[in-house]
Amino acid sequence: MNEELTARGIELPLENQHTTTAGNRLEKGEETQIAIFGESMRGFYKSGPEETRHINKWLTDNCFGDYYTRTGLTLQEREMITFCFLSAQGVSD
Repeated sequence: MNEELTARGIELPLENQHTTTAGNRLEKGEETQIAIFGESMRGFYKSGPEETRHINKWLTDNCFGDYYTRTGLTLQEREMITFCFLSAQGVSD
């Protein structure tokens, strides 16, 4: 991959693209979820059954707080990549 990127004139290593810290990624993740899915996502990370609530927090904190807030791609591009990734997983019976 590095050879291909270099051949295309992309200087490596790439600049860091994160925009959050460990202290604000939950808040920023929630803001991003609300921007994409609407006001109903407010407090999502605190919702659901106790035994699975940690998954909602992980989605808000990690997926949306760490990754969706990074620079380099638009929200629409990130959504398309996510859709393609999930589609490529196939369907299980």
